[in-house]
Amino acid sequence: MKPFRELNFDLDGYLDPHLPRSRLDRLPNFISHFLGVRNSNSNGADADSDRNPDGNVVEWFWGFIGAFSCIALIEVVLRHCPYPFQENEDLFPRPMIIASFGAAVILEFSAINSPLSQPRNLVLGQILATTSAIAITKLLALSPQFDDHLHWLAGALSVAVASLVMGVSKTTHPPAGATALLAAVDPALQRMGWYFLVPVLISTALVLALACLLNNIQRRFPLYWWSFGAGVAGVTPSSPSPSPLSLAAASSSCAGPDVEKEAASSSSETSRSEHEPNRRNDFNLHLESLSVSADGVKIPPGLQLDDEETAVLHRLSGRMKQGRT
Repeated sequence: MKPFRELNFDLDGYLDPHLPRSRLDRLPNFISHFLGVRNSNSNGADADSDRNPDGNVVEWFWGFIGAFSCIALIEVVLRHCPYPFQENEDLFPRPMIIASFGAAVILEFSAINSPLSQPRNLVLGQILATTSAIAITKLLALSPQFDDHLHWLAGALSVAVASLVMGVSKTTHPPAGATALLAAVDPALQRMGWYFLVPVLISTALVLALACLLNNIQRRFPLYWWSFGAGVAGVTPSSPSPSPLSLAAASSSCAGPDVEKEAASSSSETSRSEHEPNRRNDFNLHLESLSVSADGVKIPPGLQLDDEETAVLHRLSGRMKQGRT
């Protein structure tokens, strides 16, 4: 039996093989573009593969526009949408906005390359965390000692369970932990019970919709809808490329020692996969069609990479682009 520190469970290893292949690339370009899909041209390169802006000023600009627009939109919608407790707003005040979404919009507009900001993490993270917190709080509230002795436990247990559930489901989204805490300790939101899911779902949908719209004007979002290598990935898989990962890593020397360190990091990640024979065999099977270059990352269908491996590949691509310019 493996030591505890070496135990590993990858939910995507069970789910991804059964997911259908993405059909987003079949949509008209003016639609699929705003869903993060970049179709390949006749040369095999992405027609618009740049995920990162050329400078950080572009990132700051769209971060400001996105945060302002998104928070304002959520506040307007929640203020005017039907409210189930409209006749008892003194007891159940209408939330103008859920505070945790302030952190969410920072992720969705200023850290769009982070795995934590991708749609799977945003949507499922908020839903799972909120549902867990409401269920735990209602369960503890059955005790007559809840207000005096167990209220503190609701907040701590809600965040801990939310962290566990999001970790197992690979939907970690830090703002969702704050949503879970609010559902457990805020008296007004606690009284809403399961109705608290309504403003959470509305806010989540608005954040995702506006992120897809604004982040695809000069950047690219999302990087994927479920996970890299899955059938529903946001990246349109390309045909097998003659340039393997090793050639891309070798060519990265033009970008300086930092890229070489990233390549070494990628190599160390591969060596760690000795504890995961199934994933190692899958990687070797598709290695010849995995390409990392200054034009972007091309991941073949069926190749399953975790978030850390994906981030290394995209950092390599970004460094190569900087070295080329």
